[in-house]
Amino acid sequence: MDSSKGEKIEEVLLLILHKVDKHDKVLEEIRENVMMLNQMTPSHSLLIQLLDQLMPLPNSDPTKGWPYENEATPNTEI
Repeated sequence: MDSSKGEKIEEVLLLILHKVDKHDKVLEEIRENVMMLNQMTPSHSLLIQLLDQLMPLPNSDPTKGWPYENEATPNTEI
């Protein structure tokens, strides 16, 4: 194999290595973000449960319907 082919192969391999390194960095950032989200999710879930217990829902009586259903409706009579 002559030296120009060897140099071309080396260039291609270095380019591939560079791209793989860039992808590794991106994947590591994604992994860190997923780990952070996994840590935050249980605390947010617990907070939502606590808020549900502390704050009664408006019109929480199921026989009254949804809150928007109890708003004034325009009079359709003429």
